[in-house]
Amino acid sequence: MSTKFGNTLEQLEAVASEELSEAVGNGALAAALDGSLATGKAWPSSDVDITVVPEKGD
Repeated sequence: MSTKFGNTLEQLEAVASEELSEAVGNGALAAALDGSLATGKAWPSSDVDITVVPEKGD
């Protein structure tokens, strides 16, 4: 059974995946998920937090 919260978690994870892929695809040395989603937990107020390490000189 899918709940509204469950759908929200799936949506946040999908957005995070896209953002991380985009960062690495655009030349970032590294990209990582931060915050509650990084631990596999989320609340209704959760958002997507990522850290991007750009190429040297950017």
